[in-house]
Amino acid sequence: PIKQFKLTKDDVPGLLAALKSDNQFWRLHAQRLLVERGDKSVAPELAKMVAEAPVDPIGLSPAAIHALWTMQGLGLLEAGQAGGTGDANPTSAAAAALKHKTPGVRKAAVDVLPRTEAGLAALLSNKVLEDADPQVRKSALLALAEMPQQANPAAGEAVYAALAGPGVGDDRWLADAAMIAGARHDAGFLRAALTAFKVPEGSTEAPKSDATANLVRNGSFEEVAGGAPRGWRTRHYAGEAKQELSTTVARTGKNSVVLKSDKGADTSWYVDAAVEPNTNYKLSAWVKTENVTPVRGGRGAQLNVHGTEFRSPALTGTEDWRRIELAFNSGPQTRVSINCLFGGWGHATGTAYFDDVELTKGGVAVALPGATGKVLSAVITHYAQRSPKESVVPTLAALRTAQPQIATIVIDALSGSWPDGPDAAPQLTAADATELQAVMKALPPAGKDRLLALAGKWGRADLFGEALAAALKDLTARLDDPKATPGARGEAAKRLIAVADTPDAVAAVTKHVNANAGPDVQRELLSALAESRSPAVGEQLIANWLKLSPAAQKVALPMLLRREPWTRSLLAGVQAGTINPKDVLPQQWQALTTHPDPQIGNLAKTLQKSTGQAVSADRKAIVDKLQPVVEKAGDAKRGLAVYERNCQVCHQMGDKGGKVGPDLTGVGARPKSDLLIEVVDPNRSVEGTYRQWSAKTEDDVITGRLLSESQTSVEIIDAAGTVHALQRNQIKSLTASERSVMPEGFEAIPAEELADLLEFLSTSKAKH
Repeated sequence: PIKQFKLTKDDVPGLLAALKSDNQFWRLHAQRLLVERGDKSVAPELAKMVAEAPVDPIGLSPAAIHALWTMQGLGLLEAGQAGGTGDANPTSAAAAALKHKTPGVRKAAVDVLPRTEAGLAALLSNKVLEDADPQVRKSALLALAEMPQQANPAAGEAVYAALAGPGVGDDRWLADAAMIAGARHDAGFLRAALTAFKVPEGSTEAPKSDATANLVRNGSFEEVAGGAPRGWRTRHYAGEAKQELSTTVARTGKNSVVLKSDKGADTSWYVDAAVEPNTNYKLSAWVKTENVTPVRGGRGAQLNVHGTEFRSPALTGTEDWRRIELAFNSGPQTRVSINCLFGGWGHATGTAYFDDVELTKGGVAVALPGATGKVLSAVITHYAQRSPKESVVPTLAALRTAQPQIATIVIDALSGSWPDGPDAAPQLTAADATELQAVMKALPPAGKDRLLALAGKWGRADLFGEALAAALKDLTARLDDPKATPGARGEAAKRLIAVADTPDAVAAVTKHVNANAGPDVQRELLSALAESRSPAVGEQLIANWLKLSPAAQKVALPMLLRREPWTRSLLAGVQAGTINPKDVLPQQWQALTTHPDPQIGNLAKTLQKSTGQAVSADRKAIVDKLQPVVEKAGDAKRGLAVYERNCQVCHQMGDKGGKVGPDLTGVGARPKSDLLIEVVDPNRSVEGTYRQWSAKTEDDVITGRLLSESQTSVEIIDAAGTVHALQRNQIKSLTASERSVMPEGFEAIPAEELADLLEFLSTSKAKH
């Protein structure tokens, strides 16, 4: 039978005896009373219990665990506390418990260890990150994340060693804990990573040139065996799909592979390829899509390296042959599995054709594979965002001896995430400048312009005059090459803007954004221009507006709303008649007229009114005027086309559509009169979730719906469905409007089309 206790705060021997009970109720009761009593004279007895408590038949020592937590509750482990000598001292007892024979006690010792220099030293000296028990290792990593940062890199080195060791990379929670600890001790972690990928001393091996041989066998699917492309197989994850060989649709030759689904699927054609360890590769393919729609979290038609985070941009909708690509580093792998993927992290419907798949050496990898790559990328980004001026030069100096691929990954992340402005710039000494110039000489070509971009953020591009001139010449030549792929030209444009964000660089990019260039080229170059901060972008795009194709204008309009100087250029273009005011969508007019800058907002209101685009303020009168439309029977089939043209970009119905506005699944249950009000008077009743918000940073103005927020960041989804993640410390103002994210003005839809739209909405079979 279980021994019963009559516990009181005054019966100290009884409380200590109850801590050893084999019943958790009595142990917890005794622990609480000892802590509430607050008498620290029990420290020697508690320390002795930690050291001498027996281990029960199932390998636990609960008395030792409760003794540790009692010491922690009494504050005996805080700095300056005493209570005995040797093993009878609480702090010494807790440190000794890090080597206890039972994992539960070791974990408790880690959890109660004070988050001090002494606690950090105890964790490292006892090598707890190498503990055989994963729960102990996880607690140790999380404890390190709360320990003081040191100039000594030992903590960061220990975290990297744990990550690179056995067991951590295969465990999601251990990898996440390593990421948190690595971010806390980022400088030491990065130096350890660079040391791990160090070029061997005395190595005379010349840098390997980029090879152009395709490592994918039968990448054009012309070799066929048994009705399937030789060497390729299917890999199916979920849903219903057809995986076929097409002999009628191809970009080159006669064949391509097809993935299609009517109900939604996640599926692929795949091939395995041999690779060299720690080598950069570029994977590409040409894809043709027909009505590809992501559903249930899917992405569309894409490429990916199976079992890794490496994936290309995904294609959706209906597009003619378009090239997609991604770069990756093989890490320790000697073989990779290449997916022509349909769906991806969810499902997709429609049809996708893949042809001319290529895997070649070269490219600029953005990360290493697996858990090591994921954690390293996060730690570098965190390190750069906090702009550690005291350690950045030694960190960059370590790139001199690092393998080229890891050096490129690190400098790419540093240049991309380091904050702009003089406050984040280190004060460089003459010795620092000399060191950085040596780093520039040692970096591979792909890393040199990243270091130039970083120096530009510091206002010290003058350090690398010769390298800057060479980079500008090389990048401009790549940008101007009409034979280069759209992706390659877009990448050259982005790097050019990063290295020298000047009117001349903007002009070099903008001159290629015209109707003579293909739509993919224009899209890639506009994406590059969006990363600029130069007022010249708005000025030059408006000056060349009539040379842009309609598709390019549609991409450029929302882009010009992001930065105030560009927005002023946009309004100047409307005022001058260069931009047709009818091309500015209702949601864009709403963003302009409610702009955080009063001058921009007032000018937009004036232009909207003078160009006949202003909407009537009397919404009730408009609703009353359109009541006959409610009584009219429309054509639901034509209404679907009206819906897709005006509503689907923001609203989801069933598995299709955007997520800016409310989900319209089940809207057919409501009467037409209600639907008319929602369409033409969206501000009559605005649910808080769908109010319009405006976030203003140093450079950007983002308008849309507040999608999510945390203590450190917010996410806003704009009218185009793009999600913008903003750090709170970068936000100058965040304001909510009383207006809905859905703009007014849809009464401009012709009455017949409005009747068709209401008919479609009211007869929709998508019900809750």
